[in-house]
Amino acid sequence: MSLHIQENTNKKVDQQYGIVNTSEEIFPPFIVKQLSPPILSLLSEYSHVFSKNKYDVGKIRIEPTRINLTSDLPVSQRAYRTSAIEEVEINKQVKNLLAAGLSKESNSSYSFPVTLAYKREEMKKNWLCIDYRKLNVICKSDAEPLPQIDTLLDKLTNAKIFSTLDLASGYWHIHLHEKDKEKLAFVTSEECQEAFELLKKKLVTKPVLQLYDPKLPPRVFYDASQVATGAILKQHDSPGNLHPVPCHSRTLRSYEKNYCITELGCLAIEDALDKFYCYLHGKNFIIHTDNAALVWLKNVKNLRARLFRWSLKLSMFDYEVKYSKGTANVEADMLSRHPTAQYIQHSVHLLQLDEVKTHQNLDNLYNSKYKEINDVLILKKKNLFKIVVPFSLRRKVLQNAHEQFRHPGTQKMINLINPQYYWPHINQDISVFVKHCDVCQLNKKKRQKRFGLLQTVPPSDRPSVYLSIDAVGGFNYYNSTKNTCT
Repeated sequence: MSLHIQENTNKKVDQQYGIVNTSEEIFPPFIVKQLSPPILSLLSEYSHVFSKNKYDVGKIRIEPTRINLTSDLPVSQRAYRTSAIEEVEINKQVKNLLAAGLSKESNSSYSFPVTLAYKREEMKKNWLCIDYRKLNVICKSDAEPLPQIDTLLDKLTNAKIFSTLDLASGYWHIHLHEKDKEKLAFVTSEECQEAFELLKKKLVTKPVLQLYDPKLPPRVFYDASQVATGAILKQHDSPGNLHPVPCHSRTLRSYEKNYCITELGCLAIEDALDKFYCYLHGKNFIIHTDNAALVWLKNVKNLRARLFRWSLKLSMFDYEVKYSKGTANVEADMLSRHPTAQYIQHSVHLLQLDEVKTHQNLDNLYNSKYKEINDVLILKKKNLFKIVVPFSLRRKVLQNAHEQFRHPGTQKMINLINPQYYWPHINQDISVFVKHCDVCQLNKKKRQKRFGLLQTVPPSDRPSVYLSIDAVGGFNYYNSTKNTCT
């Protein structure tokens, strides 16, 4: 039973979303049989305070709750990837929240991802959770004194009847202030799908990959080399040919390069299952391989920690293993030998070409190392063609990049500006600009460690009680053979 503090509104919600009608019985028959008549009479008298379902909630009669933050910079996160089964459950619960009036559509600059957690009572992942960890970090917490458990137990000395009551969906009872509602906005996979459909319409080039069809069985191809792992998921297209859907590759980490070839094969399939989880979860699929890595992993004895984790993860999926010749696995082989870059620089347009041309002419930037392309001075550096920014536009570039991308740090600013723009000492100018940004200084936490506190050493009554050691370095600058002295 759940205690519910609200007026009896007898609100009904459409059952197509799985919400129980409030006109039905509140207490299950097996509970009623165990209760005495006086208890039943008491429950019937106050039946309006009991929740009919988890969406039947009221409102605590207090002042609207404020969410006070230590930073005015909005926090926005992308939605998490989910499988088709999880997406159906998320969409269902979001529709329930909308139908019950517990949430509404928003155009907030804040956004947080949702996920499903395991609910022990129902033995499955159907507990909708919103990941507010990034918001909690910048929240000003209220210091509320908690009562001592010993004091509470002492007050129960003469108690004879104990009951357990809980609020139904407790957080949903709290009324938020209108100015703070935007801070709790969350994104769903349904909205991401709509954004994806819009993106498809905007594309002007012919797509190379095929869209995933949940009705067709997926097939996973993988390969590994001493440099990287590669994997590709395929499905049959309309003519009946296997067509790639998503691809994945990554370079090996330093410790992974010590793996034997069989372990690298296991690493590649484990990496593929992680990457394609949203397509493979809850489905029967085929793994195509040209080596015996999976067979070896199933039969090897005395599994070490790493191999045991891989074996355990594979046991969570419903798959079949089919041998394929290496010549039929060219895509995954190519991905494992020519891995795609992990960090891709995106083009950032911070200036208009017309104003660049005008200011370049005014500042007289002509130099022998500059080239002129379409009346714009360009510098080729490390196989990148960079626009030479005149002095009069440099602050505008810094300002636009810093504000457009929500006040990034020095390194992120360099990654945003450097691929397209150039001027002498550009990195130094970016560093100085970021360090003198008032918004960053007020809202960002300092990463520098606190200095140690110097204290006086108390006197001793006998020798060798205290031993003091200090270290000083840099003697090699003075042609010394010692780098550090203690």
